[in-house]
Amino acid sequence: MGPQLLNAHRRGAQARRAARTSPSGARRRKLVRGPRLHYTSAANVLLVGSLGMAAIVLARTMGPTAFGDYSLAITLALVTQVILTAGTGVSVKLLHDDLGDHAFAPYTLIALTSAVLSLVALTAITTAFQGSWGFGIAVGVYGVASLLARQAIDGFHALGRSERAITLAAAAAMLNTVGVLALATLHLLTATSAVLITATSMLVPVIAFLRTVHPRTLWPFPASAHLPDATRMVRLGLPTLGNSLGLMVLQRADRLVLAAFSGAAALGVYAVAAGLGELARLAPTSIGQVGFYRSSQGDLRAQRRLRMLSVALATAIAVVMIAAAPFLVPWLFGPEYIGAVPMLQILAIGEVVFALSFVDSRLLLGRGAVGSVGAIGLAAAAVGVIVYLLLVPPFAGIGAACGSVISYALLSLMLAVAYARSSRRLAARRR
Repeated sequence: MGPQLLNAHRRGAQARRAARTSPSGARRRKLVRGPRLHYTSAANVLLVGSLGMAAIVLARTMGPTAFGDYSLAITLALVTQVILTAGTGVSVKLLHDDLGDHAFAPYTLIALTSAVLSLVALTAITTAFQGSWGFGIAVGVYGVASLLARQAIDGFHALGRSERAITLAAAAAMLNTVGVLALATLHLLTATSAVLITATSMLVPVIAFLRTVHPRTLWPFPASAHLPDATRMVRLGLPTLGNSLGLMVLQRADRLVLAAFSGAAALGVYAVAAGLGELARLAPTSIGQVGFYRSSQGDLRAQRRLRMLSVALATAIAVVMIAAAPFLVPWLFGPEYIGAVPMLQILAIGEVVFALSFVDSRLLLGRGAVGSVGAIGLAAAAVGVIVYLLLVPPFAGIGAACGSVISYALLSLMLAVAYARSSRRLAARRR
């Protein structure tokens, strides 16, 4: 499947270059240039800020145990989403270059099938873990809403409207924060109600996508007519599943292992540290989104600048976090979460290491090296799970934080080697 995906990606890159040089007007050129760094940075700051405010309210109001239950539910939903979508968020972008908006009908068929499976799986798994059907159903509903929101955002990327996709994600986060604040004010905030209000906020990008694309292009019935294209989409997307699933496991397995061995309260404290640590991802996330487009255009000098900028900004944020953690955590979240301070300081180091891996993976994907990135992601995730299983039982949250640093370092090293080799081959071809 690797050559097929690479060829599809190259056709898309050729189409974007042709659009830039054709007399089709400024609007068309705007769509193919990719997201602007300052725009994605501002939107991501808004997104993370909204999520952070919601996390503060949730943690302070519910306490470590209930916040741990909420964090576990979100983690299970995200992992399930990655598995069931099978990389089609990437393949729809590639097939849209060939099929136009006709690519959305098989995409909808995949989304609906995945949503039904997600509802059943998450409800059953969460109920088995927590023993509450109400909470299990709420998590299942969140899983469906999150999956459809992810598919809608990827649909906007396929249309060339990446900035709008980023804006809608930020708007959904803001709506979630408003809902959480309202529930807390009314003294109705529980793990179940928090999951449901988060699911409601996920409808923002879904509704926007339904208003953007003509309903006829989304209608997936009769299913038999769209099944061949849906199958092709899954086959093209499967090579990217290694990267997305590997990253998801690498970033979320610590929470799952910690919940299994140390309980929901320990997870709630660790989730505070992990959430704050992820603020350091603001820079690499924004730069990675721009880097994918720069990589597809072959701008090696710009790529080097993006990599250096990513690490420099992540390092600056991490230094501030390490210094401020002893004061910041108890002030924002309360004394119940003071145990998150050393975990946050360790995780901040890991985020600096992770910054380079995030950008390098996007640059390699932009060059069509899907198989290599996927294999590296899965290999690092497998090692990460082993490390978590070794460190979490004896050291709880500290072990999970140290395991994250080790896993991120391994991932960054392998991706850096792959990127260097790819750059040498690309430079040799240009001579």
